[in-house]
Amino acid sequence: MYLGEGFANIWANGKYTKDTDCTFVTEKSGGRCCRDCPAVVEEDGEKEWWVQVKTSSGKIGWVEADIDFDGMDSLASAFSSDTVAVD
Repeated sequence: MYLGEGFANIWANGKYTKDTDCTFVTEKSGGRCCRDCPAVVEEDGEKEWWVQVKTSSGKIGWVEADIDFDGMDSLASAFSSDTVAVD
């Protein structure tokens, strides 16, 4: 499962590994590899992306991100001081 920013939970060599740097992996389509590319994706898993949100009244919850919106990835807070508000 792709986590974002080049990291994923993967099954490789008979072992499940979380939060793995996958910049060395070539996708089935032939793309996305950033360096030395010794690995190739054989089968895609299913992806769900959940985003923690905070309402303007302060309630915190989770939404499934089936569309992109500002501030949803792990680096969003590094570039913006704004909080994503969902009512």
